[in-house]
Amino acid sequence: MGAEKTYDYFLSKHNRNSYNANGAILKNYVHADLIAMGYGSNTNAFWNGSAMTYGDGSYPFSAITSIDVVGHEIGHGVCENSANLFYGYESGAINEGLSDIWGAMIEFYSDPNKQTYLMGEELIPGSAFRSMSNPKYYGDPDTYGGTYWSNPNCGTANSSNDYCGVHSNSGVLNHWFYILAEGKSGTNDLGNSYNVAGIGKDKAAKIVYRAETVYFTSTTNFSQARTLTLQAANDLYGANSLEAITVCQSWFAVGVGSGNCIAAQITGPDAICNTTSNNTYTVSNLLPNSSVVWSVSANLSIVSSTNSTVVVKALNTTSGQSTITANISGQIVTKNVWLGIPQFNVQKTNETCGQYRFVTLTITNSDTSHIYNYSFSYLPTGVTYVQSSYNVFLFKISNTYTQNSFTYGVTATLGCSSGTYGNYVMFGSCPPFGSSTTNTLNATAVGESTIYKVYPNPSDNILNISLFDENNAPAKTSTINAILYDLNGQKVDGITVVNNIASLNVSHYKKGIYVLTINIDGKTETHQVIVK
Repeated sequence: MGAEKTYDYFLSKHNRNSYNANGAILKNYVHADLIAMGYGSNTNAFWNGSAMTYGDGSYPFSAITSIDVVGHEIGHGVCENSANLFYGYESGAINEGLSDIWGAMIEFYSDPNKQTYLMGEELIPGSAFRSMSNPKYYGDPDTYGGTYWSNPNCGTANSSNDYCGVHSNSGVLNHWFYILAEGKSGTNDLGNSYNVAGIGKDKAAKIVYRAETVYFTSTTNFSQARTLTLQAANDLYGANSLEAITVCQSWFAVGVGSGNCIAAQITGPDAICNTTSNNTYTVSNLLPNSSVVWSVSANLSIVSSTNSTVVVKALNTTSGQSTITANISGQIVTKNVWLGIPQFNVQKTNETCGQYRFVTLTITNSDTSHIYNYSFSYLPTGVTYVQSSYNVFLFKISNTYTQNSFTYGVTATLGCSSGTYGNYVMFGSCPPFGSSTTNTLNATAVGESTIYKVYPNPSDNILNISLFDENNAPAKTSTINAILYDLNGQKVDGITVVNNIASLNVSHYKKGIYVLTINIDGKTETHQVIVK
C-alpha cells in the first residue's frame, strides 16, 4: 500500500511517473533479514538504487513498512534521479530532509488524520524517529548551527559518523518545511525572533519539488537551498509573492539567511514645494513584528508617525535635498526628497556634422530624480527638438540655419508642478558655425529669487521688479542699478530701482528669453525674463 500511495502521490500532485519520472517499476522487498545481509539490526529500511528493502524491526519496533517510511525511502529514489545530492555533509542532510518531507506528504495524502509531522510514529509505541514540528524533542537541531547541530565538515563522511550528521542535521530542512507549510512564531537558537504564517502543505510541497528537480545539484548546501527554493517559489507564484516571502521568512526562522526577504522601500512625494502641506511617506514590505524608528534631515520636521507611515513638513523650501530615514529593526532604508524649485545643469555633450547637424544636450546633475520631465521652448526656426532619453536631448539643425548659435529655454517639472527655466547659447563646431566653445548663461527660476521678484513673468507689457530680503531688506532710500542682457550676453537695457521697486516696459522687445542681473552689497543674482 505504501508504494502504491507513493506512486499515486507523485503522479497526482507533481505529474511524476514513478521515481525516475519514466514509469519505473517500484520493487519492494519485505521481511528482509538485514542481519544476514550484514547489517547490525533488522530495524532499518533502505533504497539501493533500484528497489526498496524493509526489515521486520526488533523490539520495540514493528516492521519498518509504515507509509511515511516507504515514502521516505522511495523519495531517495526521486532525489537520485533528479538532484542526486551527495550523501554526506550538508548535501546529505538535505537529501535526508527531502525524503522526510515526501514521507510526511505521502502519509498526509494517504490519511490526513495521521500525525503528519512525526516520522515513523506507527513503528514505535508512543514515540517516533523524528519530529518535523519540534526536531529537538528527538535530539535533532531545529536551527542551523544551533543545539544538536552536528559538524557537517567532520572529515571523511562514513557510516560511523552518520556521514557527518545527515540524519541529525536533516532536522533543519524538516523544520523549515513545517514552518513554511503550517506557520510558527518563536525565537530560534541564534536569538532571532520570527512570526511566520504558513502557505499550506500543497504549495510548500510544490516549491520543494521544483527546487529538487530543477535547481538542486549534487553539492547543494543549506545556503544554496535557500536561494534555490526562493527561485522555485518565484517561478511558481511570482517574485515578491506571499509564497516567496514566506519561503525566505521560514529559512530565517531556522537560522539560514537574513530576514530581509523583500527589500523595504519608502514611497511618497519626490518633492515638497511649500512649508504648509503635510506629506505622507509609507514604508512597505515590513516583516511581522518589525519595529520602525523614523528620522528626517534638518530641513524637515515630523508631524506624526506610526510603525509604517510618517507625516512630514518642510521647514523651508530653499532648493536642496532632504532625507527621510526608516530604521527597521536595524535595517536602514532612506528616501531622498527635493525641497523647492528644481536645480540642474545642461551641457553640450556631442555635435555631429553632415547634411544635417545634430547637437546633443545632457542634464549633468548627479541627482535629478526629483525632476519628472523636461521640455524645451523658444527654439529658433531651423532648430528642431527630435528625441530624448530622459536627460539626454537631441536637436536637428537645418542646413538653412546659418547663425553661429541658437537659444532655447528648458523647463524642469516637479511632482508638485513647480518648475524652473535654464537658458543657454550654443556655439557649434560645424560649418558655418566656426567655434566649438560653449557660452552658457544660467538663470534662476521664473518668479523665484533670494533678492528680488519679477512679475508677471512671462510678460508682453509691463514687468515689475520688487526687491526683498526677509533677513536684511535693502533700505528704501537706496538707488540700485540692474542690467538686462540678451542671451548673447549683450546689454539690452539698464534699470534703476528706487525704493526697492521698478517697472520696465518690455512690449518693444523681441520675444524670447533675457537675463536680468542685480548687485546688492556685493551679491549678484541673475533672473530670467521671458518676453512673450
